[in-house]
Amino acid sequence: MKLIYFTKYYPDLSPGQLGEKARASGADGLDLAVRPGHAINPDNVAQALPAAVKIWQGDGLICPLVTADTALIDPNTPDARRLFAACGDAGVGLIKLGYWTFQTGQDYWRQVDAIRAALEGFGKLAGKHAVKAVYHTHSGGYFGCNCAGLMHLLRDQDPSSLGAYLDTGHLSLEGEPFRQGLAMVGEYLSAIAAKDYRRQPDASVDPPVWKRETVKLGEGFFDWRDGLAALSEAGFAGPCSVHGEYEHLDPAGRENWLMDDIALLRRLLGQPGP
Repeated sequence: MKLIYFTKYYPDLSPGQLGEKARASGADGLDLAVRPGHAINPDNVAQALPAAVKIWQGDGLICPLVTADTALIDPNTPDARRLFAACGDAGVGLIKLGYWTFQTGQDYWRQVDAIRAALEGFGKLAGKHAVKAVYHTHSGGYFGCNCAGLMHLLRDQDPSSLGAYLDTGHLSLEGEPFRQGLAMVGEYLSAIAAKDYRRQPDASVDPPVWKRETVKLGEGFFDWRDGLAALSEAGFAGPCSVHGEYEHLDPAGRENWLMDDIALLRRLLGQPGP
């Protein structure tokens, strides 16, 4: 399993600087956010992404995954076509799509049918460029918030062009047993996101509302020993994106926690540093 560094928080850094961040963290490479306002973005991705991947390869880093803007849910847009073509040219195999949100008052299954049609379009686009589109499990009011919901979207689609991107933190909030979820997604499993959450009561209201708290890996709900063992038993060899979403910390604190996360994963996996 390769551990990669999510670049979401560094829109202003150049490809070389992003590579330096990844190396300093102890990661094997990058999960590159290709979003408006970032150095590599939907407008320049055709030229900038292949050039950046060459820089990282020269430094011994991989880039197996890019994360698109959260609004990328239409395969027929110019942004989608440019991104998928650029990933194919650069040899980036996985593309994380945006999110579909559940519309209260509308028929659930009709919404699912519309999403499945869009995913089929992404699958065709992915097949054209020899890449794979992956959908991320995000807790809350999103479709595919757990593995069961995700398989409403992916079941019977082509697993060579559409995949499951499982987020340990969000899955733990939804309360779905991880081993059961792995069994549901089966051959669609393509990537893992490493996060950890727990819930804390907000006593300012009565009764208290339980809000999620982002914590370092190993301090939340997810059972990392059993989860990593389950992934090994499933034969998972894809990338694990360490998200480091510690927005309550200053930049230095966030970097330190992310480095601790990567070190913990390497210890549990029995891996030396890169």
